[in-house]
Amino acid sequence: MALLEMRNIRKSFNGIPVLKGIQLTVDKGEVHALLGENGAGKSTLMNVLTGVHSLDSGEVTVDDLRTSQKQLLEISKALFFKAKLLILDEPTTSLNNEEVEHLFGIIRNLKKDGTSFIFISHKMPEIFEISDRYTVFRNGEFIADGAIKDITPENVTKLMVGESYSSGDVYKERETGETVLKLTDYSGPGFSHIDLEVKKGQVIGLTGLQGAGSSELMQTMFGFNAPTGGSMEVNGKKVEGNSIHKAMAAGLGMLPSNRKENSVIPDMSLLENMYLAEHTLSAKSFAIRKSEENRKFEEYRKMLNLKAGPSSDSILSLSGGNQQKVLSDHWNYLPVQLCIRIYCDLCDLRIHK
Repeated sequence: MALLEMRNIRKSFNGIPVLKGIQLTVDKGEVHALLGENGAGKSTLMNVLTGVHSLDSGEVTVDDLRTSQKQLLEISKALFFKAKLLILDEPTTSLNNEEVEHLFGIIRNLKKDGTSFIFISHKMPEIFEISDRYTVFRNGEFIADGAIKDITPENVTKLMVGESYSSGDVYKERETGETVLKLTDYSGPGFSHIDLEVKKGQVIGLTGLQGAGSSELMQTMFGFNAPTGGSMEVNGKKVEGNSIHKAMAAGLGMLPSNRKENSVIPDMSLLENMYLAEHTLSAKSFAIRKSEENRKFEEYRKMLNLKAGPSSDSILSLSGGNQQKVLSDHWNYLPVQLCIRIYCDLCDLRIHK
Protein backbone atom coordinates (compact mmCIF):
# COMPACT_ATOMS: atom_id res chain seq x y z
CA MET A 1 0.00 0.00 0.00
CA ALA A 2 1.31 3.45 -0.93
CA LEU A 3 2.53 5.69 1.88
CA LEU A 4 3.34 8.57 -0.47
CA GLU A 5 1.91 9.52 -3.86
CA MET A 6 3.07 12.55 -5.82
CA ARG A 7 1.17 13.02 -9.07
CA ASN A 8 1.84 15.41 -11.98
CA ILE A 9 4.10 17.64 -9.86
CA ARG A 10 5.14 20.85 -11.62
CA LYS A 11 7.47 23.53 -10.29
CA SER A 12 9.19 26.47 -11.98
CA PHE A 13 11.52 29.18 -10.79
CA ASN A 14 11.36 32.56 -12.56
CA GLY A 15 9.43 30.96 -15.39
CA ILE A 16 11.96 28.14 -15.91
CA PRO A 17 10.40 24.65 -15.46
CA VAL A 18 12.30 22.45 -13.02
CA LEU A 19 9.73 19.72 -12.37
CA LYS A 20 7.60 18.80 -15.40
CA GLY A 21 4.77 16.51 -14.37
CA ILE A 22 6.76 14.30 -11.97
CA GLN A 23 5.24 11.09 -10.58
CA LEU A 24 6.52 9.35 -7.42
CA THR A 25 4.98 6.53 -5.38
CA VAL A 26 6.56 5.12 -2.20
CA ASP A 27 5.05 2.05 -0.54
CA LYS A 28 4.97 1.41 3.18
CA GLY A 29 8.07 -0.33 4.46
CA GLU A 30 10.20 0.11 1.32
CA VAL A 31 13.50 1.80 0.57
CA HIS A 32 12.94 3.80 -2.59
CA ALA A 33 15.94 5.03 -4.60
CA LEU A 34 15.44 8.42 -6.26
CA LEU A 35 17.94 8.64 -9.11
CA GLY A 36 19.08 11.27 -11.59
CA GLU A 37 21.99 13.48 -12.54
CA ASN A 38 22.76 16.74 -10.79
CA GLY A 39 20.02 19.19 -11.67
CA ALA A 40 17.50 16.47 -12.51
CA GLY A 41 15.09 17.83 -9.89
CA LYS A 42 15.53 15.37 -7.01
CA SER A 43 16.19 17.98 -4.33
CA THR A 44 13.49 20.29 -5.65
CA LEU A 45 10.97 17.46 -5.47
CA MET A 46 11.97 16.74 -1.87
CA ASN A 47 11.66 20.44 -1.03
CA VAL A 48 8.13 20.38 -2.45
CA LEU A 49 7.36 17.27 -0.40
CA THR A 50 8.62 18.81 2.85
CA GLY A 51 6.96 22.18 2.25
CA VAL A 52 10.11 24.22 1.60
CA HIS A 53 8.73 25.07 -1.86
CA SER A 54 5.07 25.26 -2.81
CA LEU A 55 4.13 23.29 -5.91
CA ASP A 56 2.72 25.05 -8.97
CA SER A 57 0.34 22.21 -9.76
CA GLY A 58 -0.14 18.54 -8.98
CA GLU A 59 -1.19 16.52 -5.96
CA VAL A 60 0.65 15.14 -2.93
CA THR A 61 -0.96 12.45 -0.78
CA VAL A 62 0.79 11.20 2.35
CA ASP A 63 -0.65 8.04 4.02
CA ASP A 64 -4.03 8.58 1.57
CA LEU A 65 -4.46 12.10 3.44
CA ARG A 66 -5.88 14.88 1.23
CA THR A 67 -5.13 18.60 1.71
CA SER A 68 -8.23 19.01 3.85
CA GLN A 69 -7.21 16.10 6.03
CA LYS A 70 -3.72 17.56 6.43
CA GLN A 71 -5.29 20.73 7.83
CA LEU A 72 -7.13 18.66 10.40
CA LEU A 73 -3.86 16.86 11.14
CA GLU A 74 -2.18 20.21 11.85
CA ILE A 75 -4.96 21.03 14.32
CA SER A 76 -4.48 17.62 15.93
CA LYS A 77 -0.74 18.24 16.26
CA ALA A 78 -1.39 21.56 18.01
CA LEU A 79 -3.84 19.91 20.39
CA PHE A 80 -1.39 17.12 21.11
CA PHE A 81 0.93 19.76 22.54
CA LYS A 82 -1.99 21.12 24.59
CA ALA A 83 -2.29 24.39 22.67
CA LYS A 84 -4.92 26.66 24.22
CA LEU A 85 -5.10 29.09 21.29
CA LEU A 86 -5.18 28.03 17.64
CA ILE A 87 -4.75 30.48 14.74
CA LEU A 88 -6.75 29.42 11.67
CA ASP A 89 -5.63 31.56 8.72
CA GLU A 90 -8.03 30.96 5.78
CA PRO A 91 -8.50 27.31 6.83
CA THR A 92 -11.42 26.58 4.48
CA THR A 93 -9.87 27.73 1.20
CA SER A 94 -9.46 24.24 -0.25
CA LEU A 95 -12.34 22.52 1.58
CA ASN A 96 -15.69 21.50 0.15
CA ASN A 97 -18.91 22.17 2.07
CA GLU A 98 -18.90 18.79 3.81
CA GLU A 99 -15.31 19.23 4.94
CA VAL A 100 -16.03 22.76 6.21
CA GLU A 101 -18.89 21.44 8.33
CA HIS A 102 -16.62 18.70 9.68
CA LEU A 103 -13.98 21.29 10.60
CA PHE A 104 -16.55 23.51 12.28
CA GLY A 105 -17.85 20.53 14.26
CA ILE A 106 -14.34 19.95 15.60
CA ILE A 107 -13.99 23.64 16.49
CA ARG A 108 -17.30 23.62 18.38
CA ASN A 109 -16.29 20.54 20.37
CA LEU A 110 -12.92 22.06 21.26
CA LYS A 111 -14.61 25.31 22.33
CA LYS A 112 -16.53 23.33 24.94
CA ASP A 113 -13.20 22.17 26.38
CA GLY A 114 -11.91 25.74 26.60
CA THR A 115 -9.78 25.96 23.45
CA SER A 116 -9.78 29.41 21.82
CA PHE A 117 -9.42 30.24 18.13
CA ILE A 118 -8.45 33.22 15.99
CA PHE A 119 -10.35 32.69 12.74
CA ILE A 120 -9.19 34.64 9.67
CA SER A 121 -11.46 34.57 6.63
CA HIS A 122 -13.12 36.75 4.00
CA LYS A 123 -16.12 34.42 3.78
CA MET A 124 -18.90 36.20 5.66
CA PRO A 125 -21.27 33.21 5.98
CA GLU A 126 -18.53 31.18 7.67
CA ILE A 127 -17.56 34.05 9.96
CA PHE A 128 -21.12 34.48 11.15
CA GLU A 129 -21.63 30.74 11.53
CA ILE A 130 -18.62 29.94 13.69
CA SER A 131 -17.46 33.15 15.40
CA ASP A 132 -18.49 34.63 18.77
CA ARG A 133 -16.74 38.00 18.62
CA TYR A 134 -15.01 40.08 15.95
CA THR A 135 -12.25 42.66 15.58
CA VAL A 136 -11.90 44.78 12.44
CA PHE A 137 -8.65 46.32 11.13
CA ARG A 138 -8.33 48.74 8.23
CA ASN A 139 -5.09 50.13 6.79
CA GLY A 140 -3.14 48.89 9.80
CA GLU A 141 -5.48 50.53 12.34
CA PHE A 142 -7.93 49.14 14.87
CA ILE A 143 -11.47 50.05 13.80
CA ALA A 144 -13.95 48.19 16.01
CA ASP A 145 -14.74 45.04 17.94
CA GLY A 146 -17.81 43.46 19.47
CA ALA A 147 -20.13 40.46 19.53
CA ILE A 148 -21.04 38.83 16.23
CA LYS A 149 -24.70 38.61 17.32
CA ASP A 150 -24.84 42.42 17.55
CA ILE A 151 -23.76 43.17 13.96
CA THR A 152 -24.73 42.26 10.41
CA PRO A 153 -22.52 41.18 7.49
CA GLU A 154 -23.32 44.47 5.75
CA ASN A 155 -22.13 46.53 8.72
CA VAL A 156 -18.96 44.44 9.06
CA THR A 157 -18.22 45.13 5.41
CA LYS A 158 -18.76 48.86 5.97
CA LEU A 159 -16.23 48.78 8.81
CA MET A 160 -13.73 46.89 6.64
CA VAL A 161 -13.80 49.19 3.61
CA GLY A 162 -14.70 52.54 5.18
CA GLU A 163 -16.13 55.41 3.19
CA SER A 164 -15.63 53.61 -0.12
CA TYR A 165 -18.35 51.09 0.76
CA SER A 166 -21.38 50.99 -1.52
CA SER A 167 -24.32 48.66 -1.04
CA GLY A 168 -25.54 49.15 -4.60
CA ASP A 169 -25.05 46.69 -7.41
CA VAL A 170 -21.78 47.70 -9.06
CA TYR A 171 -22.63 45.90 -12.28
CA LYS A 172 -23.92 48.06 -15.10
CA GLU A 173 -25.17 46.91 -18.47
CA ARG A 174 -22.75 47.97 -21.16
CA GLU A 175 -21.98 47.25 -24.76
CA THR A 176 -19.10 44.89 -25.40
CA GLY A 177 -16.65 45.12 -28.25
CA GLU A 178 -14.89 42.66 -30.49
CA THR A 179 -13.58 39.31 -29.30
CA VAL A 180 -10.18 39.60 -27.60
CA LEU A 181 -9.82 35.97 -26.50
CA LYS A 182 -11.10 32.76 -28.03
CA LEU A 183 -10.38 29.26 -26.77
CA THR A 184 -11.45 26.36 -28.95
CA ASP A 185 -11.37 22.79 -27.60
CA TYR A 186 -8.45 23.99 -25.46
CA SER A 187 -6.76 21.31 -23.30
CA GLY A 188 -3.78 21.13 -20.99
CA PRO A 189 -2.58 19.84 -17.59
CA GLY A 190 -5.63 19.64 -15.30
CA PHE A 191 -8.31 20.72 -17.82
CA SER A 192 -9.68 19.63 -21.18
CA HIS A 193 -11.90 20.69 -24.10
CA ILE A 194 -12.48 24.29 -22.99
CA ASP A 195 -14.46 26.61 -25.27
CA LEU A 196 -14.41 30.23 -24.12
CA GLU A 197 -14.89 33.61 -25.77
CA VAL A 198 -14.17 36.93 -24.07
CA LYS A 199 -15.14 40.26 -25.65
CA LYS A 200 -13.62 43.66 -25.06
CA GLY A 201 -15.10 45.20 -21.91
CA GLN A 202 -16.26 41.89 -20.39
CA VAL A 203 -15.36 40.53 -16.97
CA ILE A 204 -15.55 36.74 -16.89
CA GLY A 205 -15.54 34.99 -13.51
CA LEU A 206 -14.21 31.44 -13.12
CA THR A 207 -14.96 29.64 -9.89
CA GLY A 208 -14.50 26.20 -8.35
CA LEU A 209 -12.68 24.41 -5.58
CA GLN A 210 -8.91 24.23 -5.55
CA GLY A 211 -7.85 21.66 -8.12
CA ALA A 212 -10.90 22.19 -10.33
CA GLY A 213 -8.64 23.32 -13.17
CA SER A 214 -9.21 27.08 -13.38
CA SER A 215 -5.69 27.96 -12.19
CA GLU A 216 -4.16 25.44 -14.56
CA LEU A 217 -6.18 26.91 -17.44
CA MET A 218 -4.94 30.43 -16.72
CA GLN A 219 -1.34 29.28 -16.31
CA THR A 220 -1.45 27.50 -19.65
CA MET A 221 -2.99 30.51 -21.39
CA PHE A 222 -0.12 32.63 -20.08
CA GLY A 223 2.48 30.17 -21.38
CA PHE A 224 3.48 28.69 -18.05
CA ASN A 225 2.33 25.20 -19.07
CA ALA A 226 2.18 23.65 -22.53
CA PRO A 227 -1.29 23.11 -24.02
CA THR A 228 -2.02 19.57 -25.17
CA GLY A 229 -4.78 20.36 -27.64
CA GLY A 230 -7.06 22.96 -29.15
CA SER A 231 -6.21 26.56 -29.93
CA MET A 232 -6.05 30.03 -28.36
CA GLU A 233 -6.52 33.27 -30.24
CA VAL A 234 -5.85 36.75 -28.86
CA ASN A 235 -7.16 39.62 -30.97
CA GLY A 236 -7.74 37.22 -33.84
CA LYS A 237 -4.19 35.85 -33.87
CA LYS A 238 -3.21 32.36 -32.77
CA VAL A 239 -0.83 32.09 -29.82
CA GLU A 240 1.04 28.80 -30.01
CA GLY A 241 3.43 26.93 -27.73
CA ASN A 242 4.10 27.63 -24.07
CA SER A 243 6.07 30.85 -24.07
CA ILE A 244 5.33 33.50 -21.46
CA HIS A 245 7.12 36.03 -23.66
CA LYS A 246 4.78 35.23 -26.57
CA ALA A 247 1.74 35.54 -24.31
CA MET A 248 2.91 38.94 -23.07
CA ALA A 249 3.70 40.11 -26.60
CA ALA A 250 0.18 39.09 -27.64
CA GLY A 251 -1.23 41.37 -24.94
CA LEU A 252 -1.89 39.02 -22.01
CA GLY A 253 -1.10 40.04 -18.44
CA MET A 254 -1.39 37.80 -15.39
CA LEU A 255 -1.62 38.23 -11.62
CA PRO A 256 -1.08 34.77 -10.10
CA SER A 257 -2.63 33.64 -6.84
CA ASN A 258 0.78 32.88 -5.29
CA ARG A 259 2.57 36.21 -5.70
CA LYS A 260 5.44 35.21 -3.39
CA GLU A 261 6.42 32.29 -5.60
CA ASN A 262 5.43 33.59 -9.04
CA SER A 263 5.58 37.40 -9.08
CA VAL A 264 7.47 39.16 -6.32
CA ILE A 265 11.24 39.46 -6.72
CA PRO A 266 12.29 40.02 -3.10
CA ASP A 267 15.78 41.35 -3.87
CA MET A 268 14.41 44.18 -5.99
CA SER A 269 12.83 47.50 -5.06
CA LEU A 270 9.23 48.62 -5.48
CA LEU A 271 10.14 50.49 -8.64
CA GLU A 272 12.06 47.58 -10.14
CA ASN A 273 9.26 45.12 -9.42
CA MET A 274 6.83 47.53 -11.07
CA TYR A 275 8.65 48.17 -14.35
CA LEU A 276 10.39 44.80 -14.77
CA ALA A 277 7.75 43.27 -17.07
CA GLU A 278 7.76 46.24 -19.43
CA HIS A 279 11.52 46.36 -19.79
CA THR A 280 11.73 42.60 -20.18
CA LEU A 281 9.30 42.69 -23.08
CA SER A 282 9.52 45.94 -24.98
CA ALA A 283 12.42 48.12 -23.83
CA LYS A 284 14.07 49.72 -26.86
CA SER A 285 17.09 51.07 -25.04
CA PHE A 286 19.67 49.50 -22.77
CA ALA A 287 19.30 52.50 -20.44
CA ILE A 288 16.47 53.05 -17.94
CA ARG A 289 15.45 56.65 -17.25
CA LYS A 290 14.97 56.59 -13.51
CA SER A 291 13.27 59.99 -13.38
CA GLU A 292 10.62 58.85 -15.87
CA GLU A 293 10.04 55.57 -14.06
CA ASN A 294 9.68 57.41 -10.74
CA ARG A 295 7.13 59.74 -12.35
CA LYS A 296 5.08 56.72 -13.42
CA PHE A 297 5.48 55.17 -9.98
CA GLU A 298 4.03 58.25 -8.27
CA GLU A 299 1.19 58.38 -10.79
CA TYR A 300 0.20 54.78 -10.13
CA ARG A 301 0.76 55.14 -6.37
CA LYS A 302 -2.00 57.78 -6.30
CA MET A 303 -4.23 55.89 -8.72
CA LEU A 304 -4.28 52.71 -6.62
CA ASN A 305 -3.82 54.31 -3.18
CA LEU A 306 -0.60 52.39 -2.70
CA LYS A 307 0.54 52.38 0.94
CA ALA A 308 4.30 52.53 0.42
CA GLY A 309 7.43 54.50 1.17
CA PRO A 310 9.98 55.65 -1.40
CA SER A 311 10.18 53.72 -4.68
CA SER A 312 13.65 52.53 -3.64
CA ASP A 313 12.21 50.56 -0.69
CA SER A 314 12.16 46.77 -0.88
CA ILE A 315 8.88 45.27 -2.03
CA LEU A 316 9.03 43.13 1.12
CA SER A 317 8.37 46.31 3.10
CA LEU A 318 4.75 46.22 1.92
CA SER A 319 1.75 44.23 3.07
CA GLY A 320 0.48 41.47 0.82
CA GLY A 321 -2.35 43.58 -0.55
CA ASN A 322 -0.04 46.46 -1.42
CA GLN A 323 2.42 44.06 -3.06
CA GLN A 324 -0.45 42.97 -5.27
CA LYS A 325 -1.07 46.61 -6.22
CA VAL A 326 2.55 46.94 -7.32
CA LEU A 327 2.15 43.87 -9.49
CA SER A 328 -1.07 45.33 -10.90
CA ASP A 329 0.79 48.53 -11.68
CA HIS A 330 3.39 46.92 -13.88
CA TRP A 331 0.69 45.90 -16.35
CA ASN A 332 -0.13 49.59 -16.77
CA TYR A 333 3.28 49.87 -18.42
CA LEU A 334 2.29 47.37 -21.13
CA PRO A 335 -0.28 47.42 -23.96
CA VAL A 336 -2.26 44.70 -22.16
CA GLN A 337 -5.46 43.60 -23.91
CA LEU A 338 -6.45 40.87 -21.48
CA CYS A 339 -5.62 40.64 -17.78
CA ILE A 340 -5.87 37.28 -16.04
CA ARG A 341 -6.26 37.20 -12.28
CA ILE A 342 -6.33 33.79 -10.64
CA TYR A 343 -7.65 34.81 -7.28
CA CYS A 344 -10.89 36.41 -6.20
CA ASP A 345 -11.65 36.43 -2.49
CA LEU A 346 -14.41 38.95 -1.85
CA CYS A 347 -16.99 39.07 0.93
CA ASP A 348 -19.81 39.22 -1.60
CA LEU A 349 -18.94 37.95 -5.07
CA ARG A 350 -21.54 38.46 -7.77
CA ILE A 351 -20.90 37.00 -11.22
CA HIS A 352 -22.90 38.47 -14.09
CA LYS A 353 -22.94 37.33 -17.69
